[in-house]
Order: sequence, then structure tokens, then C-alpha cells
Amino acid sequence: MNHLTVIVLIIFVALLLSVVIRQLFLNRLSRQLYDAAYVKKDKELFELLIGSPQAKMVMSNVSREIMLLNFYLSIDDEACVTDTVQKLMKQRTNLKEAQTIYPASIGYLCEKGNPATLDVLNDLKKKYADSKDLNMLLMIYDCELACDVYIRKDKGRISDLEELLKADIDLNSRAIYQYRLAKLYDYDGNREKARQLLAEARSNTQDKNAKKKIDKILQGDWDLL
Repeated sequence: MNHLTVIVLIIFVALLLSVVIRQLFLNRLSRQLYDAAYVKKDKELFELLIGSPQAKMVMSNVSREIMLLNFYLSIDDEACVTDTVQKLMKQRTNLKEAQTIYPASIGYLCEKGNPATLDVLNDLKKKYADSKDLNMLLMIYDCELACDVYIRKDKGRISDLEELLKADIDLNSRAIYQYRLAKLYDYDGNREKARQLLAEARSNTQDKNAKKKIDKILQGDWDLL
């Protein structure tokens, strides 16, 4: 084995070791992050870990911000969700990252009635409205529909939702659209129709929290709708 071959072999082994060590460290950090966020639910510890020099070495800025976003969504921290989404909007994201960021944040902010939702929607459309990806275009349509229902309270979308409910869609999607349609009928003063749609949505959804929320609404707490 000549001198050059030895050097090449040493470099190869060193690179292989660095990859293995990096992956081991990333796995360990991921476990620590999960434990802080979803076991201990320790916001301070999670933020400390995700902002550490070690995390910055093995994760991109976008990946770390997405993890922060998911954590803030899980603890229902509206201010931090809004701040993190605004930071992500300034970052360059790929299609997969965008499909993680926008529907989750828009759906959450819509539920909160947060007007910043429209800024997030506009950013999504600005960046991806010309996409050739069908899933992205469908996502944009659904995000805009959500904003029209929750933020703009556009009763003109009643017919669009009724058409969507004629399609062969899964039960979870059907429940979401029935709930949205119930909101619009309630805005339109037709509470009886809203009540009917909520009952149908309750039977279609598998989400226990959604069922509990609908139960409270049907029992008279219509401010929750």
C-alpha cells in the first residue's frame, strides 16, 4: 500500500467517523429535546437546548425554528407561535418544510382569530402560488378557505363548502369542513343548520378534544364556535 493510498484511507475513515459521531450526537439531542418538550413540558429547558451551540452545529436554522413552532403549538403559546412563524417567513424553505409550517400555523392562528393569519397566508401565496405541485396548490386552497371562514367570516364560501362535502373525502376532512360550514351558517343567523352540521361533524371526527368542544357548543356555549 503506497503513501497516497494510506492518506486517502485515513481521510475516508475520518470522514466516516465524523458522520457517525454527528448522527449519534443528533440522536442524543433529539431524545433530550423530546423529553424536555413533551415529557417534562419544560419551555425554558427546550429553548435552551434548541438554542445551544451544539444544536446549531447539527441542525439548520429552519429545522430548529420548525421544532420550536411545533413545541409552541403543543403548549398553546400564541405569542411564541406568531413570533416563530414570522421568523420562518423570512427564511428560505423547501416544499416539504413549507408544507409543515404553513398549514399548522394558519390553522392554529385561524382558531385564535388572530389577524396575523392573513400575513402568513399572503406569504404562502407569494412564495408558492405558482407551484406545479398539486399538494401545495390544494394546501393553499385549504388555507385560504380557513382564513375566509375564521378571519374574514365570508358567508360567500358556504356554497364552496357545500360542494366540498359532496366529494368523496375522508371522515376527518368531512368533519373539518362541516365544522367550518357550521361557523358560516351561525354567522348567517341560521343556528339550527349550524347545530345539525356540528352534530354531523361530531360523529365523523376521531379527535376527542374536537368532540368535547362540539359537545360544549351544542350544550349552549356558542362563543366557542
